Amino acid sequence: MIVADYTFYDKFYAPHTHFPKLRKSYHKLPSLYSFDLEQARLEYLNICKVTPLKPFEFLGNNGNLRKRISYQGLGLSSRVSKESCYDALSLYNPQGHIDIFKTFAKSSDTLPPENREIEKLDESGFSILTSACNSFYSNIIGRFKSPFTKVRFLELKPGGMIPNHFDFPYYQGIRIHACLHSNQNVIWNVEGEEFSIPSDGHFYWFDTGKYHSVVNNSNESRIVLSINLSVYFDRSGNPLHDANTDLFQLIDQGLI
Repeated sequence: MIVADYTFYDKFYAPHTHFPKLRKSYHKLPSLYSFDLEQARLEYLNICKVTPLKPFEFLGNNGNLRKRISYQGLGLSSRVSKESCYDALSLYNPQGHIDIFKTFAKSSDTLPPENREIEKLDESGFSILTSACNSFYSNIIGRFKSPFTKVRFLELKPGGMIPNHFDFPYYQGIRIHACLHSNQNVIWNVEGEEFSIPSDGHFYWFDTGKYHSVVNNSNESRIVLSINLSVYFDRSGNPLHDANTDLFQLIDQGLI
C-alpha cells in the first residue's frame, strides 16, 4: 500500500511562497454559475452522438496511446474490468483539437509527484473551443471571468477509481466540477476528508493542490463537466490577483 506524503507539496505554500494553504477541501459555487441539469444531460447526450468520449489514455483521433506512467498508484483502470475506467472529451484545447492534450512541459506528468515540475505547468494554450462544445455549454462556460484552460467531460465508470494524486496549487489553476450524473456512492477524498458532490445543477470546487482521489462504488457512471480556471494569473503569466486575495471570496462574489 502506498502512503501519501502530505508534506512534499508544502513548498508550494506559505511560508515557502506568499500563498497560504487553503482552509477548506471543497466549496459550492453560487447560483450565478448554476444551470438546468436535465437540459445539460440532454445536450451532453447529443454531443456524445457526434463526438463520443475516448479512453483517457488515448491522445486523439489517430489512436495513439498517451505515454502515461503510473505514479502514486494512478493507474486508470477499473476494479471490475480491465478496460479503461476513465473516458474524456475536451471542450477547450490548443488549436481547438478534441485530443486529450499533455498538460505539463517536458512530460513531467509522467514523473513521481515529488519530481513533477509544477513550475512548468502550461495550460495557457488551452484557449480554443473544440467542435464538441455546443451553444448550451458555451453559455455555461462563458459565465466564468477567469482564463479557461482544460474544459472536459469526464466519465468515471462503475468500479472505477482515480487513486491519490496531486495536480497543482490553486494559484496556478483551480478545478471545478458539475456532476451531470453521480450518486452518494461516488466518494471524493481530499487529504483524508471524504465527501460526495451531488448532481444538482451546481458547480463545486475541490482542492487539487492537495492529495485527492475519487472512487465510484456504484453501478452507474459518474459524468462531470470539469473546468480548469487560471484565477490568479492571465495566459501570459501576469498577476490577476495577489496572494492576499481570498479564493473563496472570489468564488462567492462570482469573480472567478
